[in-house]
Amino acid sequence: MSNVKRFLVLVMSLVMVLGMTLTVSAEGDTTTPGATIIIEGADGAELAYAQVIKADPTKETGWTIVSGYESLFAGFLPAGKTGEQEMIKGWIAASDENGGNENSRLENLGSVGTTTVITGTSITNAQAGLYVIKAQDSENATIKHTYSTVLVYVSLADAKEGKEVKAVIKKTPYKVDKTYGEGDKYVAIGDQVGYTIKATVPYKPAGGSAELVVTDKLTGGEFVESTIEVKIGEDIITPDSITISDDKTEMEIVLIEALINDVTVANENANKEVVITYKAVVTGTAIENEATVNNNPETTKVKSYTGTLEITKRDANTEEVLDGAEFVIVNGSKYAILETVDGVKQLAGWTTNIDDATKLLTNDEGVDSALGFDKDVIYSFHEVTAPDGYSLNTTDVEISWSGADENLMGTATMYNTTLSTLPYTGGKGTAAFTGFGVLLMSVAAGLYYANKKNKSVK
Repeated sequence: MSNVKRFLVLVMSLVMVLGMTLTVSAEGDTTTPGATIIIEGADGAELAYAQVIKADPTKETGWTIVSGYESLFAGFLPAGKTGEQEMIKGWIAASDENGGNENSRLENLGSVGTTTVITGTSITNAQAGLYVIKAQDSENATIKHTYSTVLVYVSLADAKEGKEVKAVIKKTPYKVDKTYGEGDKYVAIGDQVGYTIKATVPYKPAGGSAELVVTDKLTGGEFVESTIEVKIGEDIITPDSITISDDKTEMEIVLIEALINDVTVANENANKEVVITYKAVVTGTAIENEATVNNNPETTKVKSYTGTLEITKRDANTEEVLDGAEFVIVNGSKYAILETVDGVKQLAGWTTNIDDATKLLTNDEGVDSALGFDKDVIYSFHEVTAPDGYSLNTTDVEISWSGADENLMGTATMYNTTLSTLPYTGGKGTAAFTGFGVLLMSVAAGLYYANKKNKSVK
């Protein structure tokens, strides 16, 4: 027999007792040992309670609302009726209509003040009536939870016989778990990063309320709405709503009706894990993602990073740094297109036409750089213009990665040799050729005359 039906039988019995004018104590039998309320599901939490209804056989229903808690039952007062007893009868009727759901329509149950602190996980010497029990995490709890507020009924028989009555409190971790996909810690501008959010469906007591709203904020990225998927196990869930801001940096997913079922029964999805997956496009040199559940201050942040590519130009013989060299960044068959943001070059896209690529130009220190590149890729620098007085180096140089996170760098050094001096008329370059020519002519002339002399002797 449900607690409510037992409750109704008790009420009828009390009315019969009153009709027979039997004398009973106004507080019930205060000599009874009282029941013991055993609280489950709230280990480690701080507990408190308040008795909101107590036995009073001088009343029509046999019960009275404890002073200060009348507002809890005000919503059950039938139209045209007044008084405390009508509230109690209205509440009993509403509970009976909802299949013995003692929390039916007690929408402000969670706001009830519970001033009596519970030591341990039980209430001893509990006399007949209704009790509101609330739980909350201690200040030093490492993981925060939401707890259901429970309403517990202790019958006259329970109190008289010293029985145990169970009160089960449901709790849900308040922190949302957020991760990015494998290999997505280091990315490039324009890449899509995969994210996974895991949250726990809160418990909703029958007739009570609960919410599950996940919010997510991006810095340095934009949400891709078409990639959002919500699942419990293998079941795909359709959210109540998905709202993304105009700049695509904020997202809200509401999952109240989708996961918290009929208001008259406890939701069957309680404490199950809901998994939300989606992708975001990297638009900045770093992308940070901050997720929360039900606007709880406990948040989970994940951050992905891009790297800086830097080329250094040097003289092959003297190691002197060289300015004026132009390079393009190469990734396979693609060349980087760069844009300047706040005076700094960063990756904006790729092209297969080298003429459309953005050129880096080495400065007085022999270097130039650009931001927004992926550590998992080995890029190369290709020289398109050599410094004045130097020959073009046609061999591309690969970068080497070093550092991590904000300090991730991909560096390379290219060496150039000076141009060879070409001969020209009247210059030093012709003297050697002229001397060599005169020498050859002299040798030829000598051989000619020697040969002629030999012939005349013969």
